[in-house]
Amino acid sequence: MPPNRGRGRLVRKLLLPEGRQQRAYQNNIMTATEKSSLRSNRFPVSVIMQRGAVEHRGWQSARWEAVGVVAGENIDQEMQRTLVWADQHNKQYLWSGFTLELFKDNAESYWYNLVSSQPSIFVVCRPEEDDEEEQIAPFLVTAAYDEADAYLETDDMVFAVTIPPEIHTWLERYVIENYVPRERKKRKRKNWTPD
Repeated sequence: MPPNRGRGRLVRKLLLPEGRQQRAYQNNIMTATEKSSLRSNRFPVSVIMQRGAVEHRGWQSARWEAVGVVAGENIDQEMQRTLVWADQHNKQYLWSGFTLELFKDNAESYWYNLVSSQPSIFVVCRPEEDDEEEQIAPFLVTAAYDEADAYLETDDMVFAVTIPPEIHTWLERYVIENYVPRERKKRKRKNWTPD
């Protein structure tokens, strides 16, 4: 059997169990820019980060978390941080100017992400020097498990956020077009008996 035969059906069965609903979503809700992003391997995104205060024995430190990823046609392409909400204990910042880029050699990692119980987008952050308060700055947004795991092994912080529907659809299409599952081969035992 040729290696590519049946590949599309297998991937579609795993990723698109409700194909008609997915197509209806794409045709009725997505804008023209989002539909054109489906054909490329780059998608503009912004990240919402929240800074909260944690008190412990009289000391106060910052606790950061990624709240979500925003995708769409009105995303600012300039790299900047904007305070969007604040109260007495928490602040939310919108980090714009990121691009979620897909690569063919990561297609298997994207596939594992999509078939997991909670498909995610990973936001990778580093500490930032600031005299006023403890800050972190996101520098990478990815959908690849392997890439996020590699950054976890360093001192970088990796946050997983729920994947937005428009990115989920785009990522599914990319995996269907570019992922070829490896054929499992059974190892043959060597004959050690003399003939």
